[in-house]
Amino acid sequence: ALLASAAVGVVAVVIGGVMLASKATAPAAPARGGGAAEVAKKGAAGAAGKASGAAGPQSPQQLMRKAEGSVALLRDAATSGTGFMVGERLLVTCAHVVRPMVPALMQVIFPSAGRGHHPVLKILYIDDVRDIAVLSIQGDQAALELPASSSPPVRGEEVLVIGNPGVGPDLIVENAVARGLMGPEVTIGGSAFFQLSASVNPGNSGGPVLRSDGTILGMVSKKASHQEGMAFAVPSRLLEAAIRAAKAQSPDAIDRLNEDQLAQALFLQLDIAGKAYCEALGAYLVGLRRAIAAGADTIEKAQPYLPDLKAELRRVESTAAKHLDKFTKVLDSTQWRDPSIGEDLSSFQDVLNTLRTRAHVNDVIGVLVNLERSDKAVTDFTNLSKRLRSRLHLPDDED
Repeated sequence: ALLASAAVGVVAVVIGGVMLASKATAPAAPARGGGAAEVAKKGAAGAAGKASGAAGPQSPQQLMRKAEGSVALLRDAATSGTGFMVGERLLVTCAHVVRPMVPALMQVIFPSAGRGHHPVLKILYIDDVRDIAVLSIQGDQAALELPASSSPPVRGEEVLVIGNPGVGPDLIVENAVARGLMGPEVTIGGSAFFQLSASVNPGNSGGPVLRSDGTILGMVSKKASHQEGMAFAVPSRLLEAAIRAAKAQSPDAIDRLNEDQLAQALFLQLDIAGKAYCEALGAYLVGLRRAIAAGADTIEKAQPYLPDLKAELRRVESTAAKHLDKFTKVLDSTQWRDPSIGEDLSSFQDVLNTLRTRAHVNDVIGVLVNLERSDKAVTDFTNLSKRLRSRLHLPDDED
């Protein structure tokens, strides 16, 4: 991929790196949205208690002091990103940050305002094409200012970026600051983005891009995978439009959106773990076939041809499948508006459990029996994964 979303976490196993891929094509999932009546009454931009106001140029230190209390770290068991307040109980972030997150496991933390967790009340709106999500959260954090009207950025205009980049599997730098220069507006996947010359990394997605007067120019969305210092931000005018759309939707639309998002998130996390088991078993199956071709008829005779499957499974279960039990617990406890979604996901979980068991049982007497059962487990998982991707309106892996 030429572009990658600046999210971080185990979700990255999908593309074998540290980032969730975000190519310059519109995802298959349609924009869905909603906004609670209470939120609609309270408003967003212009709400009392703004964290910053347009009061002339400010130093980076002044901008940081005024803005950092409104910038949040979003994380669940497997991935993380950034978001920021734009109104009372209203937080914006990137769609690709929210999509793989399981709301029941999601934590919203404001690093500069203490370590308390702010529960997510509802996901109000998601637009995958523009890469915007609007959430309602519990808490009274001050909001950053989204200007009602804003002049477009001037090429070379200096901006400040705040975010929570990950620098390792277990380390997130909270409220990290980067200075950048604005470039031109470009079109990616059918939507407008500002090009930004700034150092952003996995975890920066959803962070604010601040002008020198303290107003929001945009939100970090993507970075160029093979070019250092080139990033892309969602323009503030599109954030404003997303907030208006979120407020205009009915409670029923919000409920449908949240069920769809939960189903997609659970599927993605189960799918990541399953694909890691498939990869481990795939190498084992190659070894089995080589052993059969050489005349081995027992596992003992086949051992010289087989990889160290146990070591590979230890790696899988410390990365891609590390939090699998947490996700399956959420699945088992969820009451679905559409029971067929829960039934499909439960079937997927059963196939995954068979695959996991098969991966751990590699001492069946007779290599042909072992080959047949392992191959069937991989095939069953792969076929069901493709079918559920289509049902949940998720793009194919290769898209």
